Amino acid sequence: MSILTAFKAPRVDIVFDQYFSPSIKDYERMRRNEQRTIDFNIIGPSQTRPTDFMKELKNIKFKESFVQFLIDYWATDEMATFIGNTLIKLNYDSCYSYIVKNNVVEMTIDENLACNNHEEADTKIIHHVCKLDTYRKTNVLLKSSDTDVLIIMLGNMDHLQSDDLNIFMEYGTGNSKRYINVTKLYMELGPSLCASLPGFHALTGCDYNPSFFQKGKIRPYKILIKNQNYQKALTDLGVAHITGSREEILPILEAFICEIYGYKNISNINAARFQKFCVTYKANTEDEPFKKTLKNCDPSTLPPCKAELQQHLLRTQYITSIWRNAYLRFPSSLTPNRNGWTLHEDTLHFHWFDGDCMPQSVFDAIVHENNKQNNIENDTTDNAGVSELDTDESEVDSDSSDEGASTEEE
Repeated sequence: MSILTAFKAPRVDIVFDQYFSPSIKDYERMRRNEQRTIDFNIIGPSQTRPTDFMKELKNIKFKESFVQFLIDYWATDEMATFIGNTLIKLNYDSCYSYIVKNNVVEMTIDENLACNNHEEADTKIIHHVCKLDTYRKTNVLLKSSDTDVLIIMLGNMDHLQSDDLNIFMEYGTGNSKRYINVTKLYMELGPSLCASLPGFHALTGCDYNPSFFQKGKIRPYKILIKNQNYQKALTDLGVAHITGSREEILPILEAFICEIYGYKNISNINAARFQKFCVTYKANTEDEPFKKTLKNCDPSTLPPCKAELQQHLLRTQYITSIWRNAYLRFPSSLTPNRNGWTLHEDTLHFHWFDGDCMPQSVFDAIVHENNKQNNIENDTTDNAGVSELDTDESEVDSDSSDEGASTEEE
């Protein structure tokens, strides 16, 4: 608390993640080795701190218990000296407000900032900023080392309730700490580009959606800033589930992906995929063996097929609908299931594509070739067995003849 109130700001908001289950963050938590199986109880402020605090932060139940302890303990009068004249707001499963009156801490629930449908602290921060209503110039400092917060904030600048906010973001730690003037950045980039950034970030790769192999974000961003059509499509994607415009938006984004892979004049991803394959692996002459060219084949350099891109875009839409509408208490009515994820044993998994992994004709050709090869190997094995048997019989006959000859001599 002393750290929170050290800036002498009249108001300090602190927000925490909620831990929904199932969640689109399940895969990322497994990658980080986070778990929720170890119970942890905090009984009071005098309890000994865990020896390895960073390790305990990977235990979801520890974090839940820790936040609940803060909610309860900050409401005690012991915290009056630390809170002082600062208004503290803590957002977790609800928004708790703490203020000191006559040396007594009063805790209330701020329903205006309650956003219990938000899972991430990233969107809760933006929700708080968008709800600030002031009629005088006010500086707002966001303290986070997560790039997502900057992207989501820029994507929601058009939803601020007050035009008198000057927003900054503290990014990094130690010698790498920087302060970003978000308001100035928004003015320089422009409303159209900023509104498209949440969709762009989700499309090109984030914690919940894979990136395109070796494409990064710099080249796609350079394409985006020059094309208003792509910007509008990514902006509208956040509300496509409401407007019903998804079928018009997805082909535009498909063309965007084609251009990312270097095919500006192709809008069909399967056509771009085929073209990329032909350019990379085509034979130089008619007599050149196909297998020779395909020796060092790397399919990851190819664009995704249309079936896979469809699921990728559905995930992009779901994430964008949450980020782009962070200013709302209920940001999205979409559910992850059937929007790029599938639910299996209470865990959400990526749904990569619908249908077969290859055309039936190709599968039949491969099976036929394998069966043909197996038959050849079986025939070779059988012939070898027959030859070996013939050899053994010859040796037996030879031995018998030798025995007969010896008897006659005797």
